[in-house]
Amino acid sequence: MATVHVGGQPLPGTFTNHFLAHLQVATAARFASGKGFFLTTTDAGDDGTERTVSHWLHPGLPVSFAFDVSDGSGGRVAPEALQANEIQEITAAMDTPNGVRGSDGLWWPFTEGS
Repeated sequence: MATVHVGGQPLPGTFTNHFLAHLQVATAARFASGKGFFLTTTDAGDDGTERTVSHWLHPGLPVSFAFDVSDGSGGRVAPEALQANEIQEITAAMDTPNGVRGSDGLWWPFTEGS
């Protein structure tokens, strides 16, 4: 499973190579400007209850992206074709309080008021 590591620890969440490839490019641009962002994922708490967790990623923290290189049958996974519009969507989400959605079916902890 593709993963994001911060400070050497894997973040909870289910990530695809496609999502991580786009996130890596957007993160590099964000960090180059000296800014951080939230990556919001879901995981199971200690009691097994599903929870939403927002992780603060910042250029001062070591962040790594681990991609799947083989599929379940041992075949090689094809490289991801980057889509500029998807990178722009992630970059725009970095400017919001909820941050980037890192998991499908994510429950947002709050909404932005008007």
